[in-house]
This record gives sequence, C-alpha cells and structure tokens, in this order.
Amino acid sequence: MIPIDLTIIIPTYNRAEMLKENIASLLKSNYAFELIIIDDGSKDGTEEVVKSFNDSRLVYYKHSCKYGYAKSINEGIRLAKNSQILLLEDDAFILNTEKFFRTLLLEMDHKKIIATHLLLKGKKIRLTLLGKLKKFFAEPLAKEIYLPSGQRRKIVPFCNACCSFNRNEIKTRFDESTYVGNAFGIESDFQIRARREGATIIYNPSLLIDHKRHSVGGNRIRDRDDFLYQCMVNYTMFLKKNFFVWNIYFYILLKILAHPKKWYVFRKAIGEIARAHA
Repeated sequence: MIPIDLTIIIPTYNRAEMLKENIASLLKSNYAFELIIIDDGSKDGTEEVVKSFNDSRLVYYKHSCKYGYAKSINEGIRLAKNSQILLLEDDAFILNTEKFFRTLLLEMDHKKIIATHLLLKGKKIRLTLLGKLKKFFAEPLAKEIYLPSGQRRKIVPFCNACCSFNRNEIKTRFDESTYVGNAFGIESDFQIRARREGATIIYNPSLLIDHKRHSVGGNRIRDRDDFLYQCMVNYTMFLKKNFFVWNIYFYILLKILAHPKKWYVFRKAIGEIARAHA
C-alpha cells in the first residue's frame, strides 16, 4: 500500500447495491487512503453491505435519521483523519483509480479546490448543446460552470460536487440550513465562501468520474415534485445575494431551456420571487 494523506467521503441513502459496487472499486486501489461512508439513515441494508468489507481503510458512520446532504458532508470532514478531502457520491465511480490518485496528488497544494470531470451518459446531445450555452452565456454572465468540459487544466469559478480540498487550509464548511433540498445551492455557496477565503478552483479534465445518476435513493433530493421549484427560488436568492441582479434572468433562461417541460414550475417560482421583492 502507498500511504496518501487523503480521506474520501461518500454520503449515502438507500443505495446499498450501488454503494457496494463503488466501495469495491475504490478498495482495489493500492493507495492507503481513508474511506468514510456517512449513512444518512438508510433502511435498505446499507449497514450490512458496508460491514461486509474487511478493510482497515473503511470507516462507517450512520445517522439515526435523515439529516441531509450538508450535515453528512460536514460530519465526514469532522471525522476525517487526513488533511486532504475528496467528496464523492454513492453513484459516482472513479475511472482508473491509480491514475486518478496520482494526478490528484500532484494537484494537492494549499488553498485549492480541485475540480473533477463528471461523465454523464444518456443525455449527450442535450448536455452538449446546454454546455455550449453555458460556455457563451452562463460562464461570463452568471459565472456558473458546474460541469466543466474541455481538454485543458484551468481555473474555473464553480465546479461539481465531486471535488477535493485541504480541510486545514479551507476552513469554511457546508451550510446546513439555507439551501435545504437544493444540493447545488449548498455546493455553490460553499465554493463562493471558500473563494472569499482565498481559495482557487482548479479544474483538471484528467480526473475522470463516471456519474451513473441512480434514479432512486441518494443523499440528494432528486425525486420531489417541487425540486425544480426549490432550485429556482433558492438560486435566484443566491444569485441576487452574490452576483449582479441582471444575471438572474440569464440563469432563468438557461434553466427553462434545460427543462422545457417544466415551464409551469418556473412560472410558479418567478411569481414567488416577485412577491418576495414586491
């Protein structure tokens, strides 16, 4: 085993089989990292699955009930023995673990958030078109880039959830109350506050992760009817607080283009926003 100052944190909820596959994939690595599983109150046998592995690198912690994404991540950071943190999801699989960890080791340096590249299958055409819209509109105007693409290492304003940072260098933690039900808002808020601390977000496209996007379970809330509505309200308040007001309208436009069948959700959200600022 090659010693490495790294703790991998995976929050999970009711995805026992997929988590089992992910853990098995990670533990095949020759690197001696720490792997912390934060079970957010699962009821599907997740505990039995995790405890079936006999590996000293694996640490399991279970909440008595579902506390949510932010609290799970913060709990993992608090429990971590190592300085460098890598946040993963139960349905996000590192591709070529040995190369991934070698590359990550080279990037570890002071106040830096290291952004990975997520591979999303099944929606290539829409994501390609939306990616171009984000590149030409969202990035310069709303300063958003959640799924960075391309072939070169670069500084970016935002990154996806599967990222790495040094917990001793970046003191800010994830907000457990403001963006409940909106994991994207939680991540963005964390990254903004980390940048205000002096952190830089470095995107390295060679850090590849296959995001399988499991349709049920998971620590994030994806299957609620009002998910998009909450995203709209939370994000509009979020952008109004952190960016210029007119950037909000470009963001709303992009969301409508991304989810044209959910226009009624956006009308409801815009009405709520208008009433809040009347």
